[in-house]
Amino acid sequence: MTPAALPPPRCRCPEVGVPCPACRTWQATHRRESAPQARVRAPRSLHAKAMQARYQRQRRATFLAEGRCTRCGVTVPPGQVRCDRCVRYQQRRSTQMATQRKAQGVCPRCGSAPEAGMVLCRRCIDRSRQYQRRREAAS
Repeated sequence: MTPAALPPPRCRCPEVGVPCPACRTWQATHRRESAPQARVRAPRSLHAKAMQARYQRQRRATFLAEGRCTRCGVTVPPGQVRCDRCVRYQQRRSTQMATQRKAQGVCPRCGSAPEAGMVLCRRCIDRSRQYQRRREAAS
């Protein structure tokens, strides 16, 4: 492809239908749903997914060793892994996922098929029991 044939760069301008102050083009050409020339991303290969997962593990380990939030990188107090903002985000996201999974009739923790007559799947039930036993043994 020649440089002239490439689609315009993406822009994060909030208004549609006005010239973008950053790139001086019309915002409508930047939106995926309104830009037919926008490229569709091909599915990632298993190798690419594995490389991304490896990078994320290394990133989280580095942030943890430096005393930073493992999600966003903000400095956190000693003993904490995530900042308050990321903790609130994770709580909201977990609640949303559990609600969606309950509505779908699957295990609200992992999304697999629940045990007959139960809300949780066998694996999550076993994990809960192990956790309770450890807590009782510790106290």
